[in-house]
Amino acid sequence: MDNNIGNDLISELPSAITDIILSKLPIVDAIRTCLLSTSWRYKWTSITHLVFDDPSLIHRVPEKKVRFIHTILSLHRGSIQKFYLSSSHLMVYHNIGHWLDIASRKDVQELVIKLGVGKWFYMPPPIFSCNNLIRLELAGCAFLLPANFNGFLRLKYLELEDVEYGEGDIEKLLSSCPLLESLKLSIFLDDSDKPDSDKLDLTVHAQNLLCLSVEGDFKTICLSYTPSLVDVSVDIFFVDYDETYAYRSKCNFHAFFGSIPKLERLIGSGQFIKYLSIGNDGHNCPRNHISDEVVNQNLKFMELVGIEFDEIEQVLVVSRMIRNSPNLKSLKITSSTDFYDTTPARQPPLEIWNDNISILPQLKRVEFFNVNGLPYEVNFIKFVIMRSPNLEVLRISLNVNKFTTETRLHFCVDLLSFRRVYSKADIVFLVDKPE
Repeated sequence: MDNNIGNDLISELPSAITDIILSKLPIVDAIRTCLLSTSWRYKWTSITHLVFDDPSLIHRVPEKKVRFIHTILSLHRGSIQKFYLSSSHLMVYHNIGHWLDIASRKDVQELVIKLGVGKWFYMPPPIFSCNNLIRLELAGCAFLLPANFNGFLRLKYLELEDVEYGEGDIEKLLSSCPLLESLKLSIFLDDSDKPDSDKLDLTVHAQNLLCLSVEGDFKTICLSYTPSLVDVSVDIFFVDYDETYAYRSKCNFHAFFGSIPKLERLIGSGQFIKYLSIGNDGHNCPRNHISDEVVNQNLKFMELVGIEFDEIEQVLVVSRMIRNSPNLKSLKITSSTDFYDTTPARQPPLEIWNDNISILPQLKRVEFFNVNGLPYEVNFIKFVIMRSPNLEVLRISLNVNKFTTETRLHFCVDLLSFRRVYSKADIVFLVDKPE
């Protein structure tokens, strides 16, 4: 112990350790390490992770925010592994292009630009020449792919949220990222009154893609070649198609599920089910041909939100998804409250409910939320009970606004009586509190 008295241990730390320490600190605290000792005075100028977020900028007036970032980049030495700029308080955009030019020359591997609501910031062309990018996240930005864009050959994570882009740029970008593993798109039209022709026809051709999350205004979603995809989340804000277009359309169901053989987890919300129902009429969909039918052998978890059980087309799609997922383990269904008649004009074919082929031997847990008591809902719940011999837990949450005390009691007794015949599962009834 006596031999260590007076030794400046912090100055003797290996550079690999000091680099890790600096990368874990907020940018302001990393700069303050210059006060620790003489050897630490300029260590912060070579940190590889530059994170400029609200905590580091919020207490500075606009001019000082710009000066703060500019000074750090001007004094920085070496490469930048991560450049992160996310602030709703940064209202001066004309300097960002210069900062990104600096980052692009420093071999940046992770680039995250998330700006607040305001005018679009156009990404400078040099960014699209960053050959070592592994992660790219853009929000509140606009971009036009240069004519000489050769792709991001190392990119694995791509997130685009609230972005503007040139015609065909999204698909060109996706097709130019051969190692892409995770894709998140959140794209909405500025004007909700714009025609469907302005919406994005999304085609995903990505051999190594594992996770896909899309939400917003899409005209079509086609997973043309995604053999490795295991996790999908889709939330579609969708404008109704007229009957003529729906009849002409190709089968959305087959275009979506036809190339994801390894799918394990699926979450669909918004008007996803309504979207899948287009073309699901036998004319365009090969569901009547067993050899062409889409079977999701690896699907273990499915959550579907916003199903309109008064629409026969949606009931047919959901029942088809269930039947085609023989190894499903967990199922969550949330009904929509947007319906007008509890007695639909058309009833689904009887073979849907009487299908003795579709068995779900792995299904252990099922949850229904916002149940409104519609005939299709009751039949669908019974369908799931009948097809799940090893079901352990069935949770049913009732929409109290759609039930009287008497009808609620009748509903529960009916399902309990049905359960005794077909299943040993525990049924838990819950009542949603009125708003």
